[in-house]
Amino acid sequence: MIIAISTKPVTSGSQWPSVNWANYDINPVRIDHDVEGFETAVCSYGTDLVSLQGSQKRYLYDPGRTVVAQSDHEYVTVGDLLAAVDRYKRLIAAVLA
Repeated sequence: MIIAISTKPVTSGSQWPSVNWANYDINPVRIDHDVEGFETAVCSYGTDLVSLQGSQKRYLYDPGRTVVAQSDHEYVTVGDLLAAVDRYKRLIAAVLA
């Protein structure tokens, strides 16, 4: 009832309010994938890599599981975190080589 009362001024007579998000597109982001031992995949989701300026290498890696990322039940196991330490070291070594 409180929600119905508080949204009534913006619903223009409709039972439910309408939410219009800003109209924007995120163009494909080219990501480097030249370090052996890392799986690659094409994904359809946003990333802040699009904001990076310059010609530096761009890698997108995290120790989590894509299927639960950004959900209310997202998690990372201790084993995944420990493995990530080595993988981040490998990425850094590849960039500095």
